[in-house]
Amino acid sequence: SEKITVFQKNFQVTENSSHFV
Repeated sequence: SEKITVFQKNFQVTENSSHFV
């Protein structure tokens, strides 16, 4: 569960960064 949360958070951060760029 924790791993999934971290993965999801990391994915969201990547998406946010992509949008920011």
